[in-house]
Amino acid sequence: MSTSTGGTSTTLLFAGLGSALGIVAAGSAMIGTRPLLLSVTGSVPGSVVTVLVGVGALCAGFVLGITHERHMTDESSESPATASSTPDQFRMFFEHAPIPAVGVSIDEEGQPVVEHVNANFEEVFGFDAETLKDESLAAHIVPPEKRDTSAALVGELDDGCIVEGEVQRETNRGFRTFAFTGVPVGMDESEVDAYAIYSDVTTEQEQRQRLQVLYRVLRHDLRNRMNVVKGNAEIICEEITDPELREWAEALSASADELIELSSQTRQIERSLDAGDYARHTIDAADLVEDVLGEVSTQYPEVESQYTTPDELHVVANGLIDTAVKNAIKNAFEHNVGPDQNVDVTVRAASRNYAEISIRDDGPGIPESERRLFDGGSEITQLQHASGLGLWLLNWIVTQSGGEIELTDTTPTGTDVRIRLPLAYRETEPAGTADEVAGD
Repeated sequence: MSTSTGGTSTTLLFAGLGSALGIVAAGSAMIGTRPLLLSVTGSVPGSVVTVLVGVGALCAGFVLGITHERHMTDESSESPATASSTPDQFRMFFEHAPIPAVGVSIDEEGQPVVEHVNANFEEVFGFDAETLKDESLAAHIVPPEKRDTSAALVGELDDGCIVEGEVQRETNRGFRTFAFTGVPVGMDESEVDAYAIYSDVTTEQEQRQRLQVLYRVLRHDLRNRMNVVKGNAEIICEEITDPELREWAEALSASADELIELSSQTRQIERSLDAGDYARHTIDAADLVEDVLGEVSTQYPEVESQYTTPDELHVVANGLIDTAVKNAIKNAFEHNVGPDQNVDVTVRAASRNYAEISIRDDGPGIPESERRLFDGGSEITQLQHASGLGLWLLNWIVTQSGGEIELTDTTPTGTDVRIRLPLAYRETEPAGTADEVAGD
């Protein structure tokens, strides 16, 4: 349902605001998340945050300014001072926005014709507003081989769609890569059909590519060389009889095993993140834990395990939560020591808003250097063990799901890892009709 005042639909205002906020969310996935995953720093770079805030604010400013301008046109009773304030503020905001922005109209041939640009656009692309006025934007900044792709984006804008993606454009510094957002205006009275916003991500993209190459070469060479080291160490162990030399060779073999496992763990993390679904879904935590325990327990027959779960307990988490829970449970099985090796897993509703998965083991505990990962005292770059990488992945996935992790030492040895995830509220009975509610 919508209401209108003076011919201006309030639905337009709220839809526009929703679209602007949606751009910020989409931008977070496109710009913020990927560098985070590839650089594995555990935090979003400040420059990316600035871009996202700038894009979101600029889009919201466009929508509010345009809507208010339309509203002021229809509202003849509005005072002159009030009528001019918001459009003036919008124009000032557009002009001084910290990212390049351009307003275009779309002609009959589908060309984006420049109506006005802001100062940042002039600085980045090297064209002044007068030169571009009434000219095709694509003819000045889009490389010839990219014109078809650009035309498709303009077509979507002309159809009223918000468009976003990564594009290459020609600037006064050569070709640069931009996170592009196109916002349609959709008003007959406006001289502008759409606004195009460009956020330079060239540096981030180049860094991403370099890290990918270095990471893959290092991981591949590390694993291959360590396999050679391990094989030679095992041969030495078989051939020598001196106890001290044998001990050194066994230590060498064990170190090679750790580095091979580290390489494997980083590869598993890469695959999980590359294939991951970061949207949040409703998941049955009870079923998830039972399935993971059934798989992991068969790999460690010497460890006794038990679990307590309700018939069902639905939580909200992203699509990688099964990887996170599996890492936590497998870590508990792997690090048990002593004659009595036990893993106890409990799933329960811990509060009105959160479910809790508790994983208790009899191992030596989690090293302090890796514990600091959970309180912000350690970055992923400081971790040196495969278990530390697994804990980082666990913490990242749970945090992205809106949850939290608590680590507690148990007596006499062991750790209790508690994963808390938001409960998914479900109605057990249909809601009453309006007449039934009124009758109550």
